[in-house]
Amino acid sequence: MALVGVLALPPRAQAQTEWRQTFQVITPIQQNSAAGALRDSIVNVALRRDLALRRSPDDESPQPMSQIEEKLLSQGLDFTSANRLFIRYRFRAERGQLERSIRDLYFIYRPEGAQGNDLSIMQIDMEQTPALARLLKNSGMQMRTNQANFKPFREQLMFHKLPESQLVSLGGDVIRNAEKAEAERQRLLRAVQHFLY
Repeated sequence: MALVGVLALPPRAQAQTEWRQTFQVITPIQQNSAAGALRDSIVNVALRRDLALRRSPDDESPQPMSQIEEKLLSQGLDFTSANRLFIRYRFRAERGQLERSIRDLYFIYRPEGAQGNDLSIMQIDMEQTPALARLLKNSGMQMRTNQANFKPFREQLMFHKLPESQLVSLGGDVIRNAEKAEAERQRLLRAVQHFLY
């Protein structure tokens, strides 16, 4: 990911007309959460259509979902084993209007505690999988207050609605220091709120 913007609270002065930022967060996948429902919906659609996905961003080429499932089962895992989700966003603001997009999703299994390594489950590049991009935009979870309505996954997974998310990269630069990550996350939240509210 290339650095495409400077993270700062954009001033209200006329000179600041455009702001862009790419960044990635990691969030836990909890039971009955939007991230968990999205994972299950992606698996359902991808298996039904036998879409080709990458298991990891480092994979050279996509493979059919059925093959990924076989490999996971051979490791004692399945798609529901994914308990963490990396989400890469691109935000762009111009003339006071904020465009927000989710660029890719990367599901992993992270063993609880300090033991063991992360295991890749599946990675989805939204530009390469239009069926799943539509799912992200047009499907979602029912609202508890009104089951006739739902919020699209795309909206539910915006980082400012994921309080347990942690910023892990900004403009392609990995952030390893927890204090710095939180400071950058707060600064990014302020920048987004400037355009949204």
